[in-house]
Amino acid sequence: MKALIVWEPQWYAYDAGSLIEAMAQYLESHGLIKDGERVAAALRQRESLGNTLIADNLAVPHAQSDAAGEAIMLFVKLREALPGWQGVATVDRWVVTLLPEQPSEHDAAVLKNFFRRLADERVMQTLVIGEYDEVRGTLLQLLPDCAADCLSRRPPTIQ
Repeated sequence: MKALIVWEPQWYAYDAGSLIEAMAQYLESHGLIKDGERVAAALRQRESLGNTLIADNLAVPHAQSDAAGEAIMLFVKLREALPGWQGVATVDRWVVTLLPEQPSEHDAAVLKNFFRRLADERVMQTLVIGEYDEVRGTLLQLLPDCAADCLSRRPPTIQ
């Protein structure tokens, strides 16, 4: 499983669709998925099924796609909040999860534990309002297997 943080990227996103496209392009350009268009379509399809907001400014879009070779968690924090997420909220933070069509039992268990831990008020508050180092620390605690190679530094962003 890979986990990354993209903090205040220089993406041009004016609505949910353009943000999903930017996230998929980011993942594809860094070799984390095979086909950004298929991943974006899977995320858009999931978003069309219902609300993924879990806090006033935090959404958790998720999807399965054969374009994902392994489980991926991408935490995105935009510099400027995106208005009208699913028509109801102004959101500046996302926890995007992508699973391959056949995820490993280990990755499924890690993600299940992660989402269960979101019920902890301290965890949720950190993800909703925390600064980079706080969010990173929380994700390192929740995703210990990803510590060495995934969350060790700020990843490059698309300019």
